[in-house]
Amino acid sequence: MAEGVVAVLEVKSDISAQWSEIEATVNRVKQLCRHYGPGIFRGGLPSPQIPVFAVGYTGYKSIQTIKRRLASTAGFLRPEGVLVLEPGVFVSKNLEATGPLALYGLIAEINALCIRLVSVVPDLFAYTR
Repeated sequence: MAEGVVAVLEVKSDISAQWSEIEATVNRVKQLCRHYGPGIFRGGLPSPQIPVFAVGYTGYKSIQTIKRRLASTAGFLRPEGVLVLEPGVFVSKNLEATGPLALYGLIAEINALCIRLVSVVPDLFAYTR
């Protein structure tokens, strides 16, 4: 059930060369919808769409190039964040980090998503429609 998924990580060897594959995954994942029943949420009800983060070993080399790539990608195909391990760059709408803090940026984003979902009960009737 989609309610139990905090986020999806799309892992690629070269993010810039495989961007179309990332877009395809984001498109498929964003077609899923979380249907919340009763629950405990911090900071309001999370989005019904599951966030997708793209992680690559190589690819874009700077915050600016990742920001340009994200800006030129249609919203329904755009991941919530991008981490490139070599050289160490992370960009999301909430955080930007380089070097050793790049991986920490991704961890911080996922942690923030986890904290929002304290206790969730799926709306089982939504799956009968």
